[in-house]
Amino acid sequence: MVYSENIIKNLKEILDYPLQVSQNSFVFAEIVTGELVYVGMAEFRDAITHISRALWADDEVEALRKIDEAFEHIRRAGVESIEWAAAKRFEYVRRVIETPSFLFKLIFLKNKKEALQIERQIKKLFIEGREKKSRKDKWIEAILDYKKAIECRQKKA
Repeated sequence: MVYSENIIKNLKEILDYPLQVSQNSFVFAEIVTGELVYVGMAEFRDAITHISRALWADDEVEALRKIDEAFEHIRRAGVESIEWAAAKRFEYVRRVIETPSFLFKLIFLKNKKEALQIERQIKKLFIEGREKKSRKDKWIEAILDYKKAIECRQKKA
């Protein structure tokens, strides 16, 4: 197939900023959890498959459709990876609060109110991220919400 300027332009667009954002989100999720993020890997694999199909498509309309599908997988790779990491962070905070160990009691019991504030803030950011994650115009904001949830700390007055 001969690649039109439109196909090349669309490929360059999705392989520039959206790919960078998703890769950074994916890597951040792996770093903060210390685990492989399989959902992100699967989404990147699917994006590559759609790009390959776009390059071998018989016509421009089909190629552009495959590029759009590749973008969706690139977007999901970033959003789903960081959402997974934020969910792990929230689960950890809840577990610490709900089942305090001796060390938790020793260190944090007097600060349980602060720990609960952190939990509420993480939950709020997680909900905000979920509301934005499937929107093409808000997915990067969703990633930022999830990142804030992961990095959430009690602010000192």
